[in-house]
Amino acid sequence: MATPNPASILVVDDTPANLQLLTRLLTRNHYAVRSVTSGRIALAVIRANPPNLVLLDVNMPDLDGFAVCSQLKQDPHTQKIPVIFISAYDDIHSKLQGFAVGGNDYISKPFQVQEVLVRVRNQLIIAELQHQLARQNMLLQSQNEQLLREVAERQETERQLRQAVQELSRLVNLDGLTVVANRRAFDTYVCQQWQDLAQSNAPLALILGDVDFFKAYNDTYGHHAGDRCLQEIAQSLEKVGRDGIGDRDFLVARYGGEEFVLVWPRATGVQAQTLAETCRQAVVDLAIPHETSEVAPMVTASFGVASIVPRGNDPSILFAMADQALYEAKNRGRNRVYAIG
Repeated sequence: MATPNPASILVVDDTPANLQLLTRLLTRNHYAVRSVTSGRIALAVIRANPPNLVLLDVNMPDLDGFAVCSQLKQDPHTQKIPVIFISAYDDIHSKLQGFAVGGNDYISKPFQVQEVLVRVRNQLIIAELQHQLARQNMLLQSQNEQLLREVAERQETERQLRQAVQELSRLVNLDGLTVVANRRAFDTYVCQQWQDLAQSNAPLALILGDVDFFKAYNDTYGHHAGDRCLQEIAQSLEKVGRDGIGDRDFLVARYGGEEFVLVWPRATGVQAQTLAETCRQAVVDLAIPHETSEVAPMVTASFGVASIVPRGNDPSILFAMADQALYEAKNRGRNRVYAIG
């Protein structure tokens, strides 16, 4: 049996070090990789020999990644090629702009190797499923005598596609280590809640937690133990949310590293502070030994709390307030809760 051809990927980045890193990573994982250093060259290469997927830097001198993607999506010959942006720009505006011009996904630098591989694989799977569905549609149009059978096949294919897309969407929005929501899901959720609550003049609360002296924990017990520690804390925070908030809407997410966030729509500052104290105690109750902590003989966490009624279009003020509150909690000795707003 013939070996299937590897999926072809074009990497576009004006930084040679990034090109080399991504090319090595993808080649080791059995993809056929080409690389170019400018947006204009990328357009010419894609039109001459379209790849299965494009990894596209945003900030390039001759033609930025947003402009390249926009041109690809306007061309019927290239509009179906998945485009994943890889950018140092991590703000909401840049991400929204990337999706507005037709990007399929957005990875922030510095990126994680496994994240890049998962997102690439997911987009290739989705593209292949969509291609299969398109072939089914053509078959239905060309073979009228088999209409009933092929309509049933098409419906089944569409059902499988919807299930696959739903599952991929769920996985894309989960943190691979802790299986709570990831940074991308957090950004989307906060933006949506900010808009909704601004209309109803209701508060939005954010609890930002950070594991105390986690680097020292990793240095002492090793990264595998550190991973298990983060997993236990994430599930503990999820349980606190379920028990304390119940059926009402909330989100627990891993923001990055050893930082976690809990978003609680319509919660006052007092309610959020009380829940944050429950979160803090829940981490202590895990009784995970931490002999190099400067706070306690077990793993602890500090929490910053903020709650405001949304105004304007930028929810980053809420995160900034929670971050400042977290700073105060750490400055006052860690393993404590500090609230602003």
